[in-house]
Amino acid sequence: MKETRVKCVGLNEDGLAIVVPKVKSVLRMLPSEEATIRTEGKESEIVTIHTPSMDRKESKCPYFDECGGCVFHHMTLSAMKSWKERVVKDAFSFVRLPVYPIIECADPYHYRSKNQMVVFKNKKKQPTLGMYKPNSHLPTLVSDCIIQEKKSNEVFKSVQLLLRDFKLEPFDEDKGTGVIRHVLVKEGYSTGQIMVVLVLVDSDFPGRKVFVNKLIAMHPEVKTVVIDHNIRSNSAILSNKQKVVYGKGFIEDRLLGLSFKISPSSFFQVNPKQTEILYQKAIEVAKLKPTDVVLDVYSGTGTIGILMSKSVKEVICVENNRFAVADAKDNVKYNQIKNVDLVQADATEFITNNPRLNVDVLVMDPPRSGATPQFLNAVKLMKPKRIVYISCEPATQGRDVKELLSDYQIQLIQPVDMFPFTRHVESIILMTYCGFKGEK
Repeated sequence: MKETRVKCVGLNEDGLAIVVPKVKSVLRMLPSEEATIRTEGKESEIVTIHTPSMDRKESKCPYFDECGGCVFHHMTLSAMKSWKERVVKDAFSFVRLPVYPIIECADPYHYRSKNQMVVFKNKKKQPTLGMYKPNSHLPTLVSDCIIQEKKSNEVFKSVQLLLRDFKLEPFDEDKGTGVIRHVLVKEGYSTGQIMVVLVLVDSDFPGRKVFVNKLIAMHPEVKTVVIDHNIRSNSAILSNKQKVVYGKGFIEDRLLGLSFKISPSSFFQVNPKQTEILYQKAIEVAKLKPTDVVLDVYSGTGTIGILMSKSVKEVICVENNRFAVADAKDNVKYNQIKNVDLVQADATEFITNNPRLNVDVLVMDPPRSGATPQFLNAVKLMKPKRIVYISCEPATQGRDVKELLSDYQIQLIQPVDMFPFTRHVESIILMTYCGFKGEK
């Protein structure tokens, strides 16, 4: 083992320490800190921090050093806030408009309502639930995650006990042996309903009925259990080949007074309390009118479009995921909404094929990869009066917004911390149509 003194000169875009001399390992250091580290092979650990940062605090998470789920448990909340604001400012450095202060999460602990864990063998060869190590595909034990809902933590523990009782072998990717890969738990914050998804390489397992009955006896709040049959070799958790083995195959939650259906594969924001704040702000900045037509693309289960529907003439929701569209149809029905049209289509294809659609407000919340160039060009042809762009990836959001500046002006940049202790930060951008540059 080799010991080296290093200095942290900054944090990269993932919130991880950049140190000199350079090392490949993940080190939980903060800017300006100097430390002695011990290296063995590709792994390094901090031996002593000689000059602790004023922003350093003791982590409340006992798994922080080993778990790759969070990056900021060693940093004060005020420092984390400043880092996230700076990330957004850097992404929009080409704009003179000031970035509003981030809307902080009032309670940064136990906020996640959707959680998944990998199943692996511990040293005693027992099925164990955990997370992946930082920048790694190696699992590590996590039994009480401090950002997951408390009830979800309890359900995970019970599932682990049952996996051991029923001797369900964790799937080994290298050997191709075993049965179970992951466990997914979704929780309705307002309803208390819980969904458990067992991700298997087989379509079922011996003793499944007894397994499920025991789980329900332990946790009556579990309203549905689903098996996802996933034989893929990529990193996707779910395969969408699903079988409901208990309940209806979905749970429900409420946002801003409306009910929403949540299925295993459909997108629903993971921080319910902060989601209401995010959507309220998006609705506020959109300045909706009773005569407006809203186009909501990448609409998921239709949450924001449905919430906007009571303030406008018409909403068109476009989503490619058939499971999400099915949920959106039920959400429209549950809430007795009459002015929302649902379209199952690729966002780029839809907007490219409908360039003359009369739209007052375009709402877009794309995946982290952002929108395609074809989509952005079609937006310019469509000429919606206002664009509300929501994203959890400022870098791609900034890239897309820059492409629209030939026709649009940025009116507002509002960061929202939806994911405390992680590197992610949500942003709302409001843009208004100003005409193509040079257009009279």
